[in-house]
Amino acid sequence: SVKHRESADGLTVTAIFDLPRVKKDDMHVSFQGNRLVVSWRTVKITEREEPLDANDLGSGTRILRELEHKKYCRTIPLPDGTRFEEIRAARDGRHLVLTYPNISTSRASPIVRDGL
Repeated sequence: SVKHRESADGLTVTAIFDLPRVKKDDMHVSFQGNRLVVSWRTVKITEREEPLDANDLGSGTRILRELEHKKYCRTIPLPDGTRFEEIRAARDGRHLVLTYPNISTSRASPIVRDGL
């Protein structure tokens, strides 16, 4: 799950990704123009033992191992002109914390008036 929090001044947003049991090597954050792309994967291995049936040769049990692989990706839009230096990322145990400029704020250009 992801929680978004706006700063008190409204200039930045913090996204907190709750990623329990996701290793650092299984997550990736990339800055692509006017967006952040966050991707991660989970791997779950389960084993169970089951008895051999009459059609199998021999007697006893066999071990069945299942591998479940899931990939996730989230894209976060950024304001036009966002620079790499304006983005912060940190890992805190089970959380990935991203701080970036708020898209609802706009960058103002100075107004130049002739003769004033």
